Amino acid sequence: MILAFEYCLYFRNVALALVVSATLLFGHARAQTPPPEKTENNKPDKTKAVQPLELPEFVITGVESLEVPGGAKQVPKPIPKLTLQQISRFNPLDKQPFTLLPAAPISRTLLAQQEKNGFVQGEFGMFITPSVKAGYRAVFGNFDLNANAGAVFSNGYRPNTDFTDIHADIESSYLAPEKFFFFGGSRTETRLRVRNRNYKFFGADSTAFPESAPQRNVLNLEAGVQTVGNFEGWQYDMGASVESALLGGVHENTLVNGHIAAKTSLGTFSLGGKADVQLQSAIDRPLTERYWLAPSILAGYNVSDFSLSAEVGAHIASTGFENILRPSASLKAAFAASSLLTLELSAFTGIRPNSFLRALLQNPYTANISFPSQPLILEYTFETVGYDIAALVRVHPSQYLTAVIGGGAESLNSAMVFGVADKSGAFSPSFFLTSTVRVFAEFDGRLTNQDNLVARMNVRFSASGARNSTAAPHLLLPYLAPFDGSLQYRRQWLPQFHSVLEGVYVAERPVTTIGSAKNLPAYFDLRLKVEYQITNAISVYARGTNLLNQSIFLWQGYQERGIFIAVGFVMTF
Repeated sequence: MILAFEYCLYFRNVALALVVSATLLFGHARAQTPPPEKTENNKPDKTKAVQPLELPEFVITGVESLEVPGGAKQVPKPIPKLTLQQISRFNPLDKQPFTLLPAAPISRTLLAQQEKNGFVQGEFGMFITPSVKAGYRAVFGNFDLNANAGAVFSNGYRPNTDFTDIHADIESSYLAPEKFFFFGGSRTETRLRVRNRNYKFFGADSTAFPESAPQRNVLNLEAGVQTVGNFEGWQYDMGASVESALLGGVHENTLVNGHIAAKTSLGTFSLGGKADVQLQSAIDRPLTERYWLAPSILAGYNVSDFSLSAEVGAHIASTGFENILRPSASLKAAFAASSLLTLELSAFTGIRPNSFLRALLQNPYTANISFPSQPLILEYTFETVGYDIAALVRVHPSQYLTAVIGGGAESLNSAMVFGVADKSGAFSPSFFLTSTVRVFAEFDGRLTNQDNLVARMNVRFSASGARNSTAAPHLLLPYLAPFDGSLQYRRQWLPQFHSVLEGVYVAERPVTTIGSAKNLPAYFDLRLKVEYQITNAISVYARGTNLLNQSIFLWQGYQERGIFIAVGFVMTF
């Protein structure tokens, strides 16, 4: 009896298995059966993708069970479309601020617009000025490499104004796989930049240099690495860089920078720490003699319509002659009052390093560190920031219109400023107690599908006094314009043709805080560019600057070239 029952169970399981196998074979045969021949009245819809065969899931209960791969799938629900108004409300606190800087020269590279991996650009302009630039991007798995190089050669528009400018930049980005314990998912970026410039001090005293002005060769080197990632809930950011300026092969100034920061999220709050360091060397001064340290605590608060980040710590500086210790604080806040309006506030107090590299970036005719007429240049005193505050209102009614109006004020001690050039045409920086109040406004709007308008305005009120002395008379800061502004209009005439018209106005500027030297005149720089896309890979353009042939002086004795017209091409691949 028991034996008969076991045989019955066995035959039942076998029968069930045969039924399932037959079902699978039948479904497979149906999937392999060729479709019926097409007729004029039975054409397949080419807009619909062929759906793969889906089999139902079988589960057999009993002494034995068979598992069939696959299963019933849920059809995803379509995502509803959003209106433009809803889209413009996304991340109101993450909207990128304007640069708040003078209008940059008209862009001559189409690489970003065409999203190609490589480009070659060539140009030739008046005063025998050819230039060439090329770049390429390559991606190897998680490794992204970008490289570009260029050169400009000019015969000059007057004696001693010829120059050359050659540069090469290499940047890379690496996304670490998750298999790495600490660096998994982190991104590491590296950069290497080299720039070599040759130019003359054509603003020098003609009686002291009757035949040729002094010439300068500047070699700038920069290398750095930075890693940003997340480990066990902690966001970290660390990196180091080296910058150096060589004049005629001599290391005038070298900076070594390093930073490390980490923070973690505690709900709507965040907490962490940060440390920055900068070491400086110049000619015979070692790196350990002049340094700047900045340890601090990071704190933040973020909700849907309000963001606040604070950094509080201390700044420790050594000039080689004295040591400075000062508390530091940095604050940034943003409040989305509505989907159309954002309020932003920033404040800072502490110490900022001065350096010959910083001065050379601002004024290419800065006197050498070893220049004998200015002993203070050997020190390059650290700049002490009493306060630097700014507030602005950002109106963004749509993704096509943005307007900003704001203001700020700052008070600096030992601020680096430039006065009148000496007979050699070089500018030795001085260090003053300065105060500046600023009002600014900007507008960026896509008026129609073909028209775009960008406007910018700056109004400044400034004063300065002798270094570390409040008794000295306060005069206007040298070379700081009380007003400047720009207006840029872009018109897309045809899908392949567009033009950019731009005007930049800079008011009259004082040249010194001492005496009654003649101020630099105001000027209006009118620029125009037209560009035509021949193919998807080749475009040609023509551009002109200073079309009104204004007398433009950026520094005393150094007049910029007059009207300049150039033609060029851009090829992408």
